[in-house]
Amino acid sequence: MLPPANSELKPERVWNYEIGFDQEIAHWLTLNGSFYQMKGSNLIETHANPSPPPTFKFMNTGEFVFKGAEFSVRADFSPNLSAILFYTYLDPGEKTKGRPGQKFDFSLRFREKSLYVSLQAQYVTDYFADDFSLNLLSSYFLLNSRLNIKVSPALELFLDINNILNKDYMIYVDLPGLAAGTYLMPGRSLNLGIRIKQ
Repeated sequence: MLPPANSELKPERVWNYEIGFDQEIAHWLTLNGSFYQMKGSNLIETHANPSPPPTFKFMNTGEFVFKGAEFSVRADFSPNLSAILFYTYLDPGEKTKGRPGQKFDFSLRFREKSLYVSLQAQYVTDYFADDFSLNLLSSYFLLNSRLNIKVSPALELFLDINNILNKDYMIYVDLPGLAAGTYLMPGRSLNLGIRIKQ
């Protein structure tokens, strides 16, 4: 369907090894963690076509090994208030393009009757726009929020505020052909709406 299509592609093959744990530290506090390793072959990526057209083509680019770990801490402070913190570490070997090495995600949520409020934070670092740890992108910190008010069983009002701190940051997007690359993401934005349920 896409210009980079390649009928000679072989399927990706992956073995995933993972071990994890789930520990309740207190009745309101839970810790989770996992360690994993993915070993695969025939990784499919977009590369320059040696005999164009098209200029770019999906190709099998060989073997890969990804290693990583994920941890989360969940705290239920009360029936209405909870928080969760995630940490993700990824060592993609030489395949660093568009794969953040470290990421923190935090969420704080409050719900009472018809009111729902949440605050989300994200920090991304060790982020590259090319393989072999080349073209380092700036680390970034994002803060988003949501307010939801249930007026009636059929009517809800909501307000989303994204990128509250109005940060300038870039992400890598792996699109076909020349469209792949780094993109500047939007600054602060507000989204006010009404949701009607039937």
